[in-house]
Amino acid sequence: MLLKSFCYYRVSGHEMMFREAAWETEQQNQLSRDWPSRGEIEFSQYSTRYRPNLNMALDSLDLRFLPGEKVNLSVLTKKRSH
Repeated sequence: MLLKSFCYYRVSGHEMMFREAAWETEQQNQLSRDWPSRGEIEFSQYSTRYRPNLNMALDSLDLRFLPGEKVNLSVLTKKRSH
């Protein structure tokens, strides 16, 4: 019985989580029909946070990957205890 209660608690907690905003693209940012044409990726002044009430996880990031480059992204996380 205790295990069932714990499982319900965990699942019900996920229902209360923040939902992401819908994906929207401004008209001026529409992609051309031949995109991608060069295989290049560029982030210019990119900022994001995990939730609206948290500090920026990335702030004003400028990053450019040239065609043919190999990239390895690694993320360090903190261990969370429940």
